[in-house]
Order: sequence, then structure tokens, then C-alpha cells
Amino acid sequence: MRVLRPGALLGSFVICSPTTYQAFVAGTVSVDAAILRFLIFIVPCGVAISLFDGLLDAYTSGVGRTAKKPEPLDRRRADDVSPGS
Repeated sequence: MRVLRPGALLGSFVICSPTTYQAFVAGTVSVDAAILRFLIFIVPCGVAISLFDGLLDAYTSGVGRTAKKPEPLDRRRADDVSPGS
């Protein structure tokens, strides 16, 4: 399970973008708080992406299996039955 991946960094940046904007542009939040929040959110984003990747791997491993063909039913049509039998 690879937690540190580019998607985790991108997800962490998207989640922390308001704080990053407030730290670097508006100046209402300290830069240390923005960086710390970014680093904290890397782990949950990496875990979520790893879980999603595991689900996709489990799904795609079963796609190539062949399904059983249903057996033909051994029934007669209602039109073929004579009234006296």
C-alpha cells in the first residue's frame, strides 16, 4: 500500500488550498499552519486513494472470468400440450 503518491499530494493541496491562499496571499494564517495542515492531510488522502485502488484491482481481477451458460429448461410450451394429457 503506497500512501505517498502524486494523487495524495494533489488531494492534500486541494483540501488545503483555502488555508494556503490565506497564508500566502491574504496573510491571515501563518505559513507554518498552512504547511502543517498540508502535511497532515497527505496521509488520509493517500489512504483513501490506496483503498480506492484496491477496490478497482479487486473488481478488474474478476472481469476476465467466464460466466456459466444457463442450462436449457426442460419445459414444454403451453401451446404444445394436448387437452387430454
